[in-house]
Amino acid sequence: MTAVRAGENVVVADFPVGHGAWTTWLEKELLDPWRPDEWDGPNWLFRGDLFNEATCAWPCRVATCGIGITTRNGFCMTCTTAYRRSGMNKEEFAATHVATTARRAPTRASGCAVTHDAQGCQRAASSRGLCAGHRDEWRRYSRQNATAVREQWSRTAA
Repeated sequence: MTAVRAGENVVVADFPVGHGAWTTWLEKELLDPWRPDEWDGPNWLFRGDLFNEATCAWPCRVATCGIGITTRNGFCMTCTTAYRRSGMNKEEFAATHVATTARRAPTRASGCAVTHDAQGCQRAASSRGLCAGHRDEWRRYSRQNATAVREQWSRTAA
C-alpha cells in the first residue's frame, strides 16, 4: 500500500509499487474534462495557459518571448542575461528585445538509444541519444575500443 500526502489530503492507493500499476491507477484518477485546452491526455502533457488565473506561472515580460516563469512581470533567465548586457531600462528592454526563437520550440524528450533488452533503456536521452549513465559507459568503452561504433554498442550494452 502506498500513501501520498498532498497538502491536507492523503491519497491511499492499494497497488504494488511498479510502473505498470502506477500508470493504471493514474489513468483511472485523471479527470478528462480538466482544463481541456491545456491538458493533452493522450500524451500526458500539461501545457498551462499562462493567462489563465488558475495557472501559477506567468509569461516572461519580453513581448516576443513567452517562456513561463514563476514571478509576475519578470524576465526568464535568458532574457535576464540579455537585459543585464543591454544597458536599457526594463520597460524599454521588454518592449524592444527580440527573444531567441530556437530555445522556445517545444521539444519531446527522446528515449535513450540503448536497446539491448526487450524494452531498452527507459531513461530520457540527455547527450547524443544516450541517457547520462549510458553516455558515461559509452565514453569508457570507446576509449578502450577505438574502432567501436556507438550504434552497434547501444544494441549490446547491458
